[in-house]
Amino acid sequence: MYRPSPEFQKKLDKQNTPDLLEAKAIKLEWNRLKRRRNIAAHAIAGVALLGFTVGHYIQDAEENKAIQAEASISVQVEGQALDPANNDNALVFIDGFRSYNADTLTEFMTKAVQPVIDGQSWSVGYNNAPLVPKDIAKNIIDLADGKGVHSVVLVGYSAGGDISMQVQEDIHNDSNLEVKAIVLTSTPDGAKALRPASQDSINLVEKLSWIPEIQYSSYLRFMGELAFRADRYNAGTPIENARNFITTWNEVDADFESSKVAGTWLMFDQMLAIQNSDLKARFNELKKLPPQVVHPTVVYLGTAKPGRDYMVDSQQSSDNIKKYAKAEAGSKEVSIPFFSYDVKGAIHTRIDIANDEYIKTLAAAKQDIQASIAKQEANASLHRVTSMIARPGSPN
Repeated sequence: MYRPSPEFQKKLDKQNTPDLLEAKAIKLEWNRLKRRRNIAAHAIAGVALLGFTVGHYIQDAEENKAIQAEASISVQVEGQALDPANNDNALVFIDGFRSYNADTLTEFMTKAVQPVIDGQSWSVGYNNAPLVPKDIAKNIIDLADGKGVHSVVLVGYSAGGDISMQVQEDIHNDSNLEVKAIVLTSTPDGAKALRPASQDSINLVEKLSWIPEIQYSSYLRFMGELAFRADRYNAGTPIENARNFITTWNEVDADFESSKVAGTWLMFDQMLAIQNSDLKARFNELKKLPPQVVHPTVVYLGTAKPGRDYMVDSQQSSDNIKKYAKAEAGSKEVSIPFFSYDVKGAIHTRIDIANDEYIKTLAAAKQDIQASIAKQEANASLHRVTSMIARPGSPN
């Protein structure tokens, strides 16, 4: 469509002209054309931006898949036993959701556990590898063989407790390594024992799972980490919250730069570990261990006021696990020794805050825990001797 000449346009703007209707039609068509060109320009810009974003998304996912492919589970020795005579036992620390490794957990909880059950301190590193409990168990078994370790204590924090229960099963199935005790700290009895907000997070991730390669997205992981730290910027005035949000953003950014952050794919695996934990079935398997095998003593550490567990219903979980550990009436199965203690001031994901209380709580329980472990070891030893004497062809 032609544009009217300037002279003709001036005539248009005046009063009635013979060609007024036609001129108006020309002007209207020209405006339509300009709008179409603007829409087309915006559409092209939008497609270019979408292509740029999708390109970066795909590149990010490919880079993270490469990281996963090159990563592997590790178990590192972090310290020796308080008494060198106890270096044949190891305390293996397994951290939970959002964790890259158990180094921080090992640093603090060794101080609480080691005076009660002495041994070397080992830290399990997920290292953004696929989370396979059998691989963790194999690393523990191999390191134990190399270090002359004959028994272990698994110390799981939060989802790490669910993972510990899966790991102990593989240790029992694949080696003669003794599992003397299992310490479950704020461990959920599966997804049903999570707080509503935590369940909502899992539900949200499941809803997003249809997006291709979403489990390898750094963008989702970054926003998730901001959401996990929301308590740092939502409890003050609007100005304080805005300031704290910027601070938190910078902290998350610094953590990501350190490359020691659990990838989105690892967090998917950690959530699956909670959903697939089935603690009742795992305790039933523990009860079936042969009598000549040491039955582990299980210790549950929950939360007491003024602490708070905003992720796990530790009371519900402790009550459930107590039932799972107890032998059913009239059956021939044995009970698994179980002790439960609430730690004052404990805050989920902040093991450092109430570390002194963890130390005090376990110190007060020391006698009961040590007596239980000694009893299980004595029972297993007695059954081993008895079975040897009863074996056909053995000397009288």
